[in-house]
Amino acid sequence: MQNFTNTSLKINELPQIQKASFQRLHNRYLTVSMIYRLAIFLPVIGFAVLNYFEDIPYFTEIIIGVLSVILLIFILGYFSFFKKGYALREKDLSYKSGLIIHKITTVPLNRIQHTEVVHGPIARLFGLAFVKIYTAGGASSDMVIPGIANEEAEQIREFINDKMKIDDAV
Repeated sequence: MQNFTNTSLKINELPQIQKASFQRLHNRYLTVSMIYRLAIFLPVIGFAVLNYFEDIPYFTEIIIGVLSVILLIFILGYFSFFKKGYALREKDLSYKSGLIIHKITTVPLNRIQHTEVVHGPIARLFGLAFVKIYTAGGASSDMVIPGIANEEAEQIREFINDKMKIDDAV
C-alpha cells in the first residue's frame, strides 16, 4: 500500500505562465478582424446613409452616437490585437487576450480530446486559419486561437495530435 502525501506548495515557486514566450497572432489577422467588424456594422452604416435626408427627429444625434460606438469598437479591436497571443509548450497550450480585462486560458495537452483547423472565408483569402481545441465535457471548443498562418496552424494540430497518441500509448 502506498503512503498518501499531500505536500504544500509555495505559490512563488510555481512556474508562471505570464513569463512564457507568447507568439503574436499573424499581422494579417488585424486586417481580417477589421473586415469582420466592418461586415457586422455595414448594415448600420448603410441604414444611416440611406436615411440621412429623411426628416427623422434627432436622427443626426442618434447616428453620431451610433457611429461613435462603432468607431470605439474598431479602436478597441485594433489595440486589443496587440495583446493577443499563444504559447505552445511541452505540456500545455495557452492563449492570452484582452485589452481592458486580461485573460489567459491554458489547456493541458493531455486533456485535449481533438483539434480542428478552421479556414473561414475571409481568413482563407489572407492565408490564415483558426485552431480550435476541444477537451472532454462539452460540445463547443474550449479554446480558439485565431489568426495563425495555415502552415503553422497545421503544425500545431499535428504536434497536439502526436502528443495525444503518445499519451494514449502510455
